[in-house]
Amino acid sequence: MKFSLKGDKVKELFDRVKIVSKSSGGATLPILRGIVLDCDEATVQATSNNLVSSVKTFVGADIDEPGTVCFDSELFGRFMRSISMSKRYVFETVPNSLNMKVSYEDELEVVIKGYEVNDFPETYSLAEESRIYIGEGKFEKLLRRTLYAMSNNEVRYLLHGLHFFPNYDNSKLRVVGTDGERLSCAAVDYTFSELEIESMYGSTHTVPGSDFPSFVIPYNTANEAYQLFKNSDEVWIAASNMDHIPEKMFITDGTTELCFRPAQTEHPKFDEVMRADSENRDNTRIKKTDLSSALNFMTPLVLDMKKKPQSRAEQTVRVEITPGTLTLTSKQPEDKLKVQRRIKTLETSQNEGFVVGVNIEYLLEAIKNIYTKEVVLSYMFDDTATSWHRNQKPITIASIDDEDGIEHITYLMPLLLHPSDWE
Repeated sequence: MKFSLKGDKVKELFDRVKIVSKSSGGATLPILRGIVLDCDEATVQATSNNLVSSVKTFVGADIDEPGTVCFDSELFGRFMRSISMSKRYVFETVPNSLNMKVSYEDELEVVIKGYEVNDFPETYSLAEESRIYIGEGKFEKLLRRTLYAMSNNEVRYLLHGLHFFPNYDNSKLRVVGTDGERLSCAAVDYTFSELEIESMYGSTHTVPGSDFPSFVIPYNTANEAYQLFKNSDEVWIAASNMDHIPEKMFITDGTTELCFRPAQTEHPKFDEVMRADSENRDNTRIKKTDLSSALNFMTPLVLDMKKKPQSRAEQTVRVEITPGTLTLTSKQPEDKLKVQRRIKTLETSQNEGFVVGVNIEYLLEAIKNIYTKEVVLSYMFDDTATSWHRNQKPITIASIDDEDGIEHITYLMPLLLHPSDWE
């Protein structure tokens, strides 16, 4: 194998595959640190695999001799730190060896440790699968609005990932992330489309959209997908089969392909929660910048960021809504510090006061991930409860005229407020 490639293209290729390679279990399985380069007559394809997900990507190159090599990504990453973007580098296999040599004219020669290509885990290619198409860069925008709400606790397997629901509300794709205390839901229009890239995937076909299954992208894979496709205007999602839970899923933008096994789990009953909580709610409309500014001011004053975990009392912000005003109050135990901010509301649909406790970090994170000038806080009393237990229904935060045309709503579970703690 021998080919040449400019430094900027080398970086482009390596930056994509290292996203999956860096999360592999290289300490126990060294081959998972490997990156496979496969050259045909005109392109170089790079592949990495961590046994949960794999990524393939390709660029055009000047090929002198087709072939395949597998080399250590960690060692190559050290070399990448010093390459020039404008210089053209020559890659070739070392005769009678598994190693790969990288050179630049007579100035540079680097030999990188190689692995046996046949030991590299099997990877799969997208071929003749059903696909849904998301354009206008909205795939990245969907993930950006929901990734933060996923549970990072692997033990909570049902919540340790992003839930995708095609065919939600006719032709919308809904994505849900939740850790049990907060839930972020975003929906966008999509279409079924054929993708034909013969050099990489071969022929394609489509099936009726109603047959496309819902699926769960595991936590780490969801973050990998965001990094891989955050600059992609067009993204296709494919299922290897149309079973209840697909065996394999593919995400591609035409040059980079992520393959993964979806989480083998059922979805929580999100619809029942949202539907039961959507009626008879009071609404308060407020400027996002006002609420975000208040929370950004209060959070570092009240929370000790170096102290983990925080107590429930330290995490709580008391939200009081009265006609024309929203008051945020937060305090440390034993009244060491108490912070209060008042914000003018634009519109309030109820005349009596409402008080609820919310995790201050969750509320700030939800506001940061809403992309609009105004937000609506919705809330309701639990008429079956009495006294201070009444305000234990989830508070919702919805965008108004989302700048990217995405339907987005966040649910936050309240924290119990005992009156004696806030006198």
